Amino acid sequence: MRRAGRLDKGHAAQRRFAKAKAGRLWMLLGLLCWLLMLHPARAHPHAWIDLQVRVLSDAQGQVTGLRQYWLLDPLYSMILLEEMREDAHGDTLQEKLNDIGGRMIRNLKDYAYFTEMALNGKPLAVRGIDNHRLNIERSRLQLGFDLLLAQPVTPTAQAPLHYQIYDPTYYIEILHEADTDAVSWDSARLHCQLQIKPPNPSPALVARAAALDINEISDPDLGKHFAEFVELRCE
Repeated sequence: MRRAGRLDKGHAAQRRFAKAKAGRLWMLLGLLCWLLMLHPARAHPHAWIDLQVRVLSDAQGQVTGLRQYWLLDPLYSMILLEEMREDAHGDTLQEKLNDIGGRMIRNLKDYAYFTEMALNGKPLAVRGIDNHRLNIERSRLQLGFDLLLAQPVTPTAQAPLHYQIYDPTYYIEILHEADTDAVSWDSARLHCQLQIKPPNPSPALVARAAALDINEISDPDLGKHFAEFVELRCE
């Protein structure tokens, strides 16, 4: 009788475990459905990046580049982390992050690192990337890197520095992070005024982006119309 009692208790425990497991499964399925409603497969963009920028300068007060921090949205971060567990090289989490971060930087090279810079309207050449790193911030992946100019420049009130950071296809939307000092610089070296102009796409462009399927390639300059325009005027 005591044995039968133990078996009954064991079956009851198994039923409770199965019920709890099923509950978690339904919760996950519900979360997935909610995410799909928020991020439908149709309509660009399909991923989002919160951006922070540090304007780099030398001892002479010349701008040498942009230090960028890209904070990926939670869903995109989760997908990349899952792929990383399967595909990334390395024994530790940081080694895997370094491997994935290096791949991301190499892929971005063909797209000018999604960055356009100009001084007084004239495009600026880029020397390359330094100090790239991929970390986990606030349970999200954050890619950081220094984009260095080929030659330092001196922005002025009459010849301002401009930049735009965007995915040309608008598959990913990149906007400066809200409620933070999203753009900063060394105030001891640079005395500047900043303006971030929000994008103002036409209704036709908004409709065009909304009509794009997740696997459909957009116009190569679509993302530019949805990009913020940053202006830095210095004394």
